[in-house]
Amino acid sequence: MSKRTKSTLPPAIRGIVRFRLEHYHSYKQQLNSFFNDLLPSNTAQLSHERKAHNGENRAVENNAITIAESAYILEIEKSVNAIEYVVSRLTEEDRKLVEMVYWRATHSLTGAGVILNMSQRTAYRHADAILTALAIEMGLVPREK
Repeated sequence: MSKRTKSTLPPAIRGIVRFRLEHYHSYKQQLNSFFNDLLPSNTAQLSHERKAHNGENRAVENNAITIAESAYILEIEKSVNAIEYVVSRLTEEDRKLVEMVYWRATHSLTGAGVILNMSQRTAYRHADAILTALAIEMGLVPREK
């Protein structure tokens, strides 16, 4: 988590990070669909016919290049990885906050804070630290030295 005490994230960056966090599950599902649609799930069967085998390998190679060159897929993958990294390092309390506020969207920050026995200010401070850590991990703001 970041050591920043006052929110220094520009509103536009904060909005991007919040949107990506809120849509994490759909991004992850979309990313899995891209990979499943573009890359075969089973390995190529041994064949005496080299033409068929080489043709299949070429298709897999072309699909792998498509994935590697797609800016959209790369950005989704970067966001998903950043979210997983940061969330895996959160306290149990902060994970519950993320789940209630951003993933299930069942509570406001104030409401989640009440359930987690936090003051409103503390809940906002925790959320700000989480969003800041995500912005840093996503490469949207520089790491502090």
